[in-house]
Amino acid sequence: MRSAYHNLPAFRPAGGDWIEQKPGKQYAAEILSCEDGFLTTELKNAYPEEAGIRSFLRRVGLDENGFVCEDRIGTEEGCEIRFTLLCREKWVSEGEGT
Repeated sequence: MRSAYHNLPAFRPAGGDWIEQKPGKQYAAEILSCEDGFLTTELKNAYPEEAGIRSFLRRVGLDENGFVCEDRIGTEEGCEIRFTLLCREKWVSEGEGT
């Protein structure tokens, strides 16, 4: 598996190439909390430092409407982010950045 095939973004730092999540135990997520039905992880270390990621928090869980997956990503200036979303239902945009 690659990050492009399981709902993780690729990053392109300013003037660089696209960088995906890297394999190996040194590129592991850190669990920050697991409470009230939600798991929060820090994913920046799943990528090499040259990806330009300052923070990549992912929160997943269930609420009254169903499954929730929220990403909060901070990058170095000029870094682009590309998501490949795999889902059963047709995706509908709610606006820029959503």
